[in-house]
Amino acid sequence: MPIIIEIDPESSKRAGAMIPNAELRLIRLEKASLLTPAHSPGAGQLETEVSFKPSETALAGNDLMLAVDFEFRVVLPTEASEQQNLLSISCTFAAEYDLRPGFSPDREQIEAFHKGNVVLNCWPYFREFVQSSAVRMDYPPPPVPLLRLHFTRPVEQVSAAAKHAPGPTPKPRAHPGRKRPT
Repeated sequence: MPIIIEIDPESSKRAGAMIPNAELRLIRLEKASLLTPAHSPGAGQLETEVSFKPSETALAGNDLMLAVDFEFRVVLPTEASEQQNLLSISCTFAAEYDLRPGFSPDREQIEAFHKGNVVLNCWPYFREFVQSSAVRMDYPPPPVPLLRLHFTRPVEQVSAAAKHAPGPTPKPRAHPGRKRPT
């Protein structure tokens, strides 16, 4: 099941102003923390939890650095409402962009770009880091979900689209000279 970031039309417009004016230079691991218990617990139904949030922002001239904090956990639910933490990986990836000379993004443009595009750019690095780190800690590589951006439409557009939706799909007609399979 993918993780979905919903992008509203205004944020999409703001981030869209950044896209042709920012070129990704590099993505680097800024910090990481890895925790696992000293002994493996018994078998059980394991669950994974993934969270992320845009963090640090730095703009200096034409250099833009945007960081994203990620957390991945594997837990074993217990009979009580508590969970036993089996594996915890926290990390921060920083994405560095070169801005087109003369382009000066405003705070809202940077924020919208940070919440969607930057997280999407860093996600494959996060997935690989989690999987390779888990293997090094003697765990099988855990499945880290894919990430998708979903662009929402204003309510007015959704209502208008529903009004103009086509009716039922017509039955396909047989090609001349061919019989339709029955």
